[in-house]
Amino acid sequence: ATKIELEHRQVDLREPIRELGAHEVTVKLTRNVHATITVNVEPLGGLEEVAEEAEAPGAEAPPEAEAEVEASQEVEKAAEAAAVDEELLEETGEQD
Repeated sequence: ATKIELEHRQVDLREPIRELGAHEVTVKLTRNVHATITVNVEPLGGLEEVAEEAEAPGAEAPPEAEAEVEASQEVEKAAEAAAVDEELLEETGEQD
């Protein structure tokens, strides 16, 4: 949605996200700008779908790829917000 691309080196994950729920992730936007974001990992169909699958016998867990997609979307949102902040700092002439 934001069309902001990050390299994998910019996302500081101590270990891969393998579970649903909220996870803290640090994103390196520029040399001196790091943002800590909360990534909410949910299945693509939403939490209601997980409840339905849990009730069904022999249900499988959502694939890890879905969690990674959700995480990357949250990282893109944080990168866009940081870019806007950086532009505002440049416009006002303020520096860290």
